[in-house]
Amino acid sequence: MTRRSWRRGSASLGANKAGALPLSEPPYIAIPVTGGITFTFGGLKCDTSARVIDTRGQVMPGLYAAGEPMGEIFYNNYPGASSVIRGAVYGKIAGAHAAERAKG
Repeated sequence: MTRRSWRRGSASLGANKAGALPLSEPPYIAIPVTGGITFTFGGLKCDTSARVIDTRGQVMPGLYAAGEPMGEIFYNNYPGASSVIRGAVYGKIAGAHAAERAKG
C-alpha cells in the first residue's frame, strides 16, 4: 500500500479512510506494549504418550511434557492457538500415564 492509495481508500486491503477516527481532543492514553517469543521451532523430543525421549532415543522414566516444551510439531509455520490444544491433549495423555505409573 502506498500513501496515495491509502488516501484514496484501498478496498483490496480493507483500508477505508472514512473509518479512521482523528485524534484531535485530549486526553490521550498510552498503553505500553511489548513483544515476546511465543514459541520456538524446537523443544523436547517426546513419544505419543507424552514421555520425554533422551539423546540416546530412550524414554526418560517419569518425565512427561505437554504444550510449548514439546518439539517436533512446528516446522516453518505456526497455526494460531495450536499450542493450546496440544497442551490440553498431551496434558491429558501425560496425566493418565503418570497416574498409571504412580499406581505401580
